[in-house]
Amino acid sequence: MILLNHSALQVFNLDEQHHYAGEPLAALIPQSPLLDWLNTRHTPSAAKEKDAALRLPNGRVYTVIMTEHADIGHMIVLQDITYFKEMDQLKSELVTTVTHDLKQPLSIMRGYLDLMHMSGTLDEKAKRYINNIEHSFPYDASVD
Repeated sequence: MILLNHSALQVFNLDEQHHYAGEPLAALIPQSPLLDWLNTRHTPSAAKEKDAALRLPNGRVYTVIMTEHADIGHMIVLQDITYFKEMDQLKSELVTTVTHDLKQPLSIMRGYLDLMHMSGTLDEKAKRYINNIEHSFPYDASVD
């Protein structure tokens, strides 16, 4: 280890008063998913730059960018993307909920239109109105 900034010390819950220069990373974060990621992703023939998203024990999600520097080793940058992951999850849940909530009323309306057609008691004007309503529905009212 050559350098850890203040944020890295906080992320890995390391003592801010201690100087970590020269210590192996494995000794600093022995059970970290970051260390596991580095051990499985780093090979001499690997690309110069790699990135990934990892959830660390603090519960937060980080984008990890590792860049190789010939003279000094590797530089690893962590960017906290927890907020974006949470927003993406909320968006997915919202879309699922809205889709489900729209599906039922549209199916019911489609069913009533079919019943009206089957009744056989509609005049031409009513048939035209129903046809206009049917054409205003989405192609597939089931909205999956």
